[in-house]
Amino acid sequence: MSATRPTRWPRAFELARPVASRLSFLTYATPITPRWRALQAGLTRSGEDMLVYNSDLPGQSDTMAADESGRAILDRIRAGRVDGLIVAEAALQGAESELRTLGCPCIYIGDLPKPLVDSVSTDQSENTRLVARHLIERGHTRIAHVTGPHHLRMSKPRKDAFEGALVDAGVPIIDDLRFEGSFLAESGRRAADWLVDQMPKHQPTAIFVAGSQMARGMMGRLYDLGISVPGDIAVATYDMHNTLEDLRPRLTSVGTKPSQLAERALEMLRERLSGKETGPPRREVIPGELRVGQTT
Repeated sequence: MSATRPTRWPRAFELARPVASRLSFLTYATPITPRWRALQAGLTRSGEDMLVYNSDLPGQSDTMAADESGRAILDRIRAGRVDGLIVAEAALQGAESELRTLGCPCIYIGDLPKPLVDSVSTDQSENTRLVARHLIERGHTRIAHVTGPHHLRMSKPRKDAFEGALVDAGVPIIDDLRFEGSFLAESGRRAADWLVDQMPKHQPTAIFVAGSQMARGMMGRLYDLGISVPGDIAVATYDMHNTLEDLRPRLTSVGTKPSQLAERALEMLRERLSGKETGPPRREVIPGELRVGQTT
């Protein structure tokens, strides 16, 4: 995200997490919209403009592609005059170490493997345990699970925490009730078809979906297939994107609002640019919350 103005105000850049190449980066269909809008609002109040880079490539489906596209964007940033950088998780997977070479303050939204630069995140593992315990407390013992793609680092803590919570509660993990999605709505629709195929044999009573865009796709497809939520299957999701607010029945969800992370990232960047903060890289964690809706 780049903010530019002819005065002394700094410019900032955001590399957004990969989104489907068929969607415009600034459309409301993208998973980063709440984060982008929060950054835009904060910059607009101070009279700044914004430029957004998207690290997605057509056909991108693995870590190497994400790495290459992220590095290409960093090269373009190095070629210009950049005062500050905000990076959204997954945009630079595999190339995070290069953030130190840009010569400008950088804030990373998400979990950095090493404290290279300032970061702000939420505890994905604890958030996921919250929703797992909620489903277990509701009496569910045959729970299906739609994970994120294995090549994205953010998928692992959600998967491990969810399955770990099941094990701790003595709830069996059924391999046939695990589906790997892509974090996009289309994979949620495919997961709904898969879930219906599993119902006769395994009779799941609930499903946890590791991303809200997948959950949106799943809910629409389940409706089309005549599956009642929560009558036939309870549904809970990770993420608190505002795209869920108009969905009915209201989804049970867990996480932190993307706008909260974006607003704090912008504050941290300005603290660096103003010289208010000059110490070693900071790591801040914003607590998540469980919002029980009508789907569980």
